[in-house]
Amino acid sequence: MPLPADGSKVKLGKGSLLLDQQDSSGDPTGLKFVGNVTALEIAADVTKAQLFSSTQRSAPLIAEAVTRVAYTLTATLSEYQIENLKKFLLGTSSSRTQSLALAQVANFSGGEVVAGGYIDVGARQITNVTATRDGSIALVAGTDYILYSEFGLLKLIDGGAVQDGDDIAVTFDQPLLMIDTIAIAQDSSPICHLLYLADDANQDADGARDRLEVWKVSVAPEGSLNLISDEYGSFQLTMAIVDDSDNHPTSPFGNLERVRG
Repeated sequence: MPLPADGSKVKLGKGSLLLDQQDSSGDPTGLKFVGNVTALEIAADVTKAQLFSSTQRSAPLIAEAVTRVAYTLTATLSEYQIENLKKFLLGTSSSRTQSLALAQVANFSGGEVVAGGYIDVGARQITNVTATRDGSIALVAGTDYILYSEFGLLKLIDGGAVQDGDDIAVTFDQPLLMIDTIAIAQDSSPICHLLYLADDANQDADGARDRLEVWKVSVAPEGSLNLISDEYGSFQLTMAIVDDSDNHPTSPFGNLERVRG
């Protein structure tokens, strides 16, 4: 008689992933929820030593031992928040203030000014924009230039009043803004504390929800980061589990907990 399988023990995985990235001194910065994770997988890389008999022509395997094992988690993220992007871009983040200022002036000349090209005033969400050529000739929006206010860009319309190499002055107001910046490829080996809280679509007979905690993972980007796509974007992080015997001598790689009623 066949043994029955137990459908209450299968897994339709759902849950929440939190990461606490260490700072440059190795200190925690606090667990942060990474948002929607469409896939989280853990893979084993096992190296074995094998010994085969030299007394038989068929050389059967007579001994085997695991000599090395490494575990790597791969997470597919879909929320493009700064902390997530910082990890994919191996970057450091900072914030700066764009001060409130009126009647700011940005000047352009020479090779910066090309008919059909763009000029960048260096401020975001600019308003009350006026532009002049050669100190006194007013330029007309929609005829001589197109304003992209959000990014502080002006396109100099080819066929308008602006000629290559003209002297252009742009006057504008800028609002008070906080701007977050990621300096790309400045942190080659971010280390995080990982916490995963399961909320599976199915529940086993005990209603148990797993809790996976890994003391140290080394984070690296995997694959590509979608910036333009017809589908919702996503990106992957790989996280190699690192030994933390100094702080957790009895369980140096982490723990998987399951409540038993």
